[in-house]
Amino acid sequence: MSNHIIQLNLIELNLVTMPTTVVVDPNSEFVESTVSRPAIAAKTAGPHRYTIVVPHNDDAVVNIGQAASTRINDTGITGRTKSHVHWHTTADPNRTMVALGGPTNEGWAGFQGNNFLLKNDGFMMVTENHSWMEAKHQLYLLSREHDAVVRTAGAGRRAVLQADAGEVDVVAKHHVYVTSDAVAVSATGATEPTADINYKADWTTDMSKAMASTGSKDIMTIVKSIYSAYDIVTKFPKRWKKREKGQLVRRPKPSADWSKWDADAKKFRKTADEFHKLFAAPKLSAGEVKIGAASKVGILAGNEVSAFGTLGASVGSALRTSISAGLSASLKASLFAGIGGMYTSVKGYKKVEISSEGETVVKGSEGVDVTAESGGVSISANKHAQVVADDGAYVQGKQSAYVGGGESSGYAFCADANGMSLGKFTGMTAFDSAKPVREQGITQDRNTLMMRMKQSRIEANTDNVRFKSPKVKINGDNSVTVKGSKILLD
Repeated sequence: MSNHIIQLNLIELNLVTMPTTVVVDPNSEFVESTVSRPAIAAKTAGPHRYTIVVPHNDDAVVNIGQAASTRINDTGITGRTKSHVHWHTTADPNRTMVALGGPTNEGWAGFQGNNFLLKNDGFMMVTENHSWMEAKHQLYLLSREHDAVVRTAGAGRRAVLQADAGEVDVVAKHHVYVTSDAVAVSATGATEPTADINYKADWTTDMSKAMASTGSKDIMTIVKSIYSAYDIVTKFPKRWKKREKGQLVRRPKPSADWSKWDADAKKFRKTADEFHKLFAAPKLSAGEVKIGAASKVGILAGNEVSAFGTLGASVGSALRTSISAGLSASLKASLFAGIGGMYTSVKGYKKVEISSEGETVVKGSEGVDVTAESGGVSISANKHAQVVADDGAYVQGKQSAYVGGGESSGYAFCADANGMSLGKFTGMTAFDSAKPVREQGITQDRNTLMMRMKQSRIEANTDNVRFKSPKVKINGDNSVTVKGSKILLD
């Protein structure tokens, strides 16, 4: 007898009788029932083992039941081979192959027309329908030495990483890259994960993508609209007037507001159109990255944080915006930098500096107040400093007031609560060291007014006036009268 096919059902060993035909030779009319066969032995107590060993250099072994220490030393249904194992279902639409070991000679064209089963060198599962892997406890996917990739190639389809009741961590030793035509990171408040999207269900675009894009785009569009509306209203083109050196009349000068207002008007038209389309098309444009949250967004770095835009960069809010630094914070622009608001504050805990390589203008439509709460106020210039007012100009010090001209010595006016000095001064390199030259000037205290010029002086008090000089000259065109009597002076 040749080319035998043997069918064996181990469960039937427990039966008293066997099927009528157990062994069939396809090349003859022989059937087992036509010959005698030995009687079935009584059932043994076990443990039982059924092992199939094929004499082949692949060393293929199948073991069922008790472990076989000389074959496969594990209990259960086990198999082992040197090269290849696969299980294959062929009927569509559920055609599937699970392959272990080396490549198969079967398979079919799959992703991008490739039959990757022909290249298998480890483990491969290919199916023409759905796939599902589930664990009640931890599910761990690991590549010891190479890449790990989760990918979808379907047009308009999505790769989703979701935690129904917890958090999602993305951790890397060096860098984390998120790359796309447009990227949105959004926290929309109390968001329920789409846990009802299960096996065979499609992920639709009205879920997390819409929430991420609209959450960030809404906020940024509203902020831009507020910016542009504020600028276009409060910075209407105007001309400011400047006093040149030595001039008491202010002359008109062109203002940077002309060009800035024109740019604001164009920006307002653009943001108004964006605001109009905000709810009709809640999606990102190519090349955009949006980070938005319904409550708060925090960006923190142990070293540095940079935000840069080739055309523009904005930090804003509908209510309050703060830019602060523990050491130094700066606002710079190559062309124009502005801080604006209904109420605007610039504050430094130690120092505030406002400077420019060209002109610096401090202006208020109703008033300008420069105050130092505990220190002093200094206004200095390398060329000239002017204090001019159309109505009145006032200089007053609660303790003293000083106005002088000269480098180390010159002429000055100094006044305090007890008196004043006008005339020659020395020590004028600093206010507190400036001293009047007693013999060259006018002084006044509570009781006396004194005018001195070297050896000559005039002293006046509440009782009399005294003149002292090596010579006294009084010139009059007609006459001089003292107490009603005329005096002839020669």
